[in-house]
Amino acid sequence: MSRARASAALAAVVLCGCESTREDPLMRMGVQPKYLAYQASPYWVDGRSSRTPPVGTVSRAGRDTLRLMDWKAEDGTFKDAFPAGLQVDEAFVRRGKRRFEVVCATCHGVKGDGKSIVGENMALHPAPSLVALTQRPLGYFFEVTTNGHGLMPSFAAEVPVEERWAVAAYVRALQLSRVPLAALTPDERRKLEVQPAQKEGTP
Repeated sequence: MSRARASAALAAVVLCGCESTREDPLMRMGVQPKYLAYQASPYWVDGRSSRTPPVGTVSRAGRDTLRLMDWKAEDGTFKDAFPAGLQVDEAFVRRGKRRFEVVCATCHGVKGDGKSIVGENMALHPAPSLVALTQRPLGYFFEVTTNGHGLMPSFAAEVPVEERWAVAAYVRALQLSRVPLAALTPDERRKLEVQPAQKEGTP
């Protein structure tokens, strides 16, 4: 038997096997007995098929993620501090910058000032300047990224929890970059001194 005929025979056997399983409802996920969301169930006293998780259930995202979701105080106000244990350094802010430029800058502009082609052409409301929201606490920016605000949808699916804080850190960095030179301390001014010119040919 040639290799081509052997392959054809093997394919026929496999396909026949697949056809036989299709006739068995238990082997077809699309038609298996199951409850859909909010569907009634006679097996529970309250008639609900969707069960409430037991008290103390930990999200599959893990305890670290739950810890990072701490952006509101007990009275419901936004916190102006990062979650405990979160290392906020230059590398962290740079992570926020990268995520901001990919997700947020399209509407809010690369500088966070609301100046972008998309933002300025929004029919109902132009994208606001984030650098102007200096009175907003860090938790506010985490909230908006997580749950959206007004016409802005949630970006929780696009931005992981930790990087939402990184974005908030970068937004705060953008705001601080707009502080007038006269408002800086002498030490802060020295840090802003012009660096030595780069060597010719250095990118």
